[in-house]
Amino acid sequence: MKKLLIISSFLLLGLTSCNKEEKSIKQDSLPINKSDSAIYHTFSVDGKPFLVKQIGDNYYISDDVMISKRQLNVIKNIKSSNGGKISSIRKGTHSDFIYKWTNGILYYKIESSRRSQILQAFSIIEAKSNIKFIERTNQQEYVTFIDDSSEGTSYSSHIGMETGANKIVALYPTQGLGTIVHETLHALGYFHEHTRPDRDAYVAVNTSGLGQNAAFQYQKQPYSTSYGNLDFNSIMMYPSSSVMVKVGGGTWAAQRDSLSTGDIEGLNMFYGSKIIGSNNTCSNEIYTILHPNTVTLENAIGVATLTSLGNNKWKVERIGNNSGLVTLKSINADNVISTSTINIGGDFTFTGRPIVNPGQIYTYTVDPSVNNVTFSVGGATILSQTSNTVRIRVLNTASNGALPYVQISATGTSTCGVITKTIIPDVVI
Repeated sequence: MKKLLIISSFLLLGLTSCNKEEKSIKQDSLPINKSDSAIYHTFSVDGKPFLVKQIGDNYYISDDVMISKRQLNVIKNIKSSNGGKISSIRKGTHSDFIYKWTNGILYYKIESSRRSQILQAFSIIEAKSNIKFIERTNQQEYVTFIDDSSEGTSYSSHIGMETGANKIVALYPTQGLGTIVHETLHALGYFHEHTRPDRDAYVAVNTSGLGQNAAFQYQKQPYSTSYGNLDFNSIMMYPSSSVMVKVGGGTWAAQRDSLSTGDIEGLNMFYGSKIIGSNNTCSNEIYTILHPNTVTLENAIGVATLTSLGNNKWKVERIGNNSGLVTLKSINADNVISTSTINIGGDFTFTGRPIVNPGQIYTYTVDPSVNNVTFSVGGATILSQTSNTVRIRVLNTASNGALPYVQISATGTSTCGVITKTIIPDVVI
């Protein structure tokens, strides 16, 4: 199903506690009380007029979506070349206009009284995506969540990760959890569903009777990518009205209650397919991967195998009693990579110097979660040991006078039983 990748939306299957006020959705209009001071700039994009509203030093392409001056320059550059046409492949254009959050991590700061609801919105998005929300410490790029009743609605001050911008998600007091998710998606780089470039195949829009302040909220975003069919149930969709009806007739009600199937697909296409399943297995585990193109298992030779089960499910199965850390990797149709590290057989870490010198002393350490650890060495002598460390001295020479062959083994009880791991360092003079 769909999704207007960068300009589209997504949401989760279960925003359960939205306020009833959201049912009437005010079309996410932002600076209602500032319309008189607005200046509208008209550009030619794909040969058609495209409006950008300016209030002071701020620029809007919808009343709850602000763009940066860099993004404004992208629009200006489209106007000045190729007769206002976008000539590159659409799937390549969105990355010029929208910057994704690096590694899918959105750093945040909460100055709102609605912290618990904001964190709930984050959990909703994380549950179906590769996006992670991490509270800001000293990161330069982050979003501040605030309370703001001055504009009559909630809004996002920027779309996507704009370097150096003062990024804000402002929450109107009577709008609930669904709106928080909606505005957070704007901050992640998503626009309204009804503005996708192919919307005319699904929706008849008539803005002839509207002034600029209302009409520009229905204009298509030509630098975006659409996936699948337009999703009337998307949480990013405006309701039908005298301005918008279905092609051939018909209406729909907008919702702020849940992520639609299309929303989830768009989320996975943009930031990578969500890999659902345990990070540990003693024998085998089934993984669900939403909307992948290719799926592989890496670093798994002799450790585990991968089998496709169909219906977006894959089985990772341990080989014998072997153990190790393997990587389940998914690449979607947009070449966005998702990975999940899986601990096969209760594998544990065993660390120490990979290069040693004859006669010198070294310490090797086992993960403290491992129990009943014993050590054995070759080409060295054990000087001392604790429950999870061993201190060795490398021999000066082997029995034949050559450099010693050194190996240090640790045997312990992990979550999956007894495992032995060995380190074989290089010996150099």
